[in-house]
Amino acid sequence: MASNKNQHYVPQCYLKNFSIDESKAAICVYNLDRKKLIKNAPIKNQCSKNYFYGEDLALEKALQPIEGQFSEIVRNLENINHVLTDNDKLFLIEFWLLQRARTEEFAKSTAESTEQDIKTLLSIDIKMEVKEVVHKVIQSILKNRHLIHDLKVCILKNNTKTDFITSDHPAVLTNRWYFLNKKVQFRSFGLQSSGALFILPLTPRIIMLAYDKDVYSIANIKGWVQLKNRYDIDAFNYLQLLNCRANIYTANPDSALYIESLHNEVEYSKSLQGHKTEFYISDNSDGKIKDENRIDVSEIKVNQKFFKVSQTVYAAPPIWPRVINWKPNGFIMTNDTYDDFVRQAVVKKTGRSDFYKMSIRKG
Repeated sequence: MASNKNQHYVPQCYLKNFSIDESKAAICVYNLDRKKLIKNAPIKNQCSKNYFYGEDLALEKALQPIEGQFSEIVRNLENINHVLTDNDKLFLIEFWLLQRARTEEFAKSTAESTEQDIKTLLSIDIKMEVKEVVHKVIQSILKNRHLIHDLKVCILKNNTKTDFITSDHPAVLTNRWYFLNKKVQFRSFGLQSSGALFILPLTPRIIMLAYDKDVYSIANIKGWVQLKNRYDIDAFNYLQLLNCRANIYTANPDSALYIESLHNEVEYSKSLQGHKTEFYISDNSDGKIKDENRIDVSEIKVNQKFFKVSQTVYAAPPIWPRVINWKPNGFIMTNDTYDDFVRQAVVKKTGRSDFYKMSIRKG
């Protein structure tokens, strides 16, 4: 059991793709708090905790074959002649989902949000165990992973002199349409939202991008996109800095000034991220959550009906990759409620009949 004590929430097989030498034992670490690059850090000590998944090792062992398959797919993708198969795409998008759910950042963020809600509503202070949160979250996403299968997947090849970086929370969820549309200003987005973008660097030279094909258009050849401008690389690297908890990882020992310059650009925006909970009085007229019905929790009266909306506060990057274009005649699905703007495929799978199409240009 002792050999499995040090459990990684970002697997070593993933971090080794960003190692600094052929032995794949070391990596460069940029720490956000210290703003310092450590050039030769052991990979075995990164993104790990003692018994992070528990001492019974069940989850730890269940993840190992998945990690092995991931390594094989990345090796194939490093072959310039490899044709991206449907099986590759499905595995990568599900790996993204699993990787997002298994990190310390996601577990702590989920725990803190739940603790805050309980304290707000019941005035009770509780402390949730991170390992319990991880198990519950992973169980939940595995049951609902079919809801992201509609996203289109492509691989972006970095043909510039600037590397992709990664982090201790590398699976990025973002949404360009949400950030730029006034109809959803100050709201959050999730896995099922219209305009969803899933991003995961695979090596310093390739990155996975999954996107809502009803909102975006990305020119590709057999699932591959060639990036020739550093602007696009910077745009993806900004997202890693916004998403990570404490550490950025790179294969380039001479990248300290580059990463620091990117960090300085997003440091203030990153500080604004977190969670918020809002309360809305139900007026029973149409069942919709309305901005004018928002109240403070202290104003809620006994037996009064209300809605509680908890959401993650995300920050937009300073620039967006220029390869992500708007789809001509693109659309989202809405039912004019607070919790709307979801993808068409999600609506079909849930069997809802109250949604209709709305142009992405509106709002």
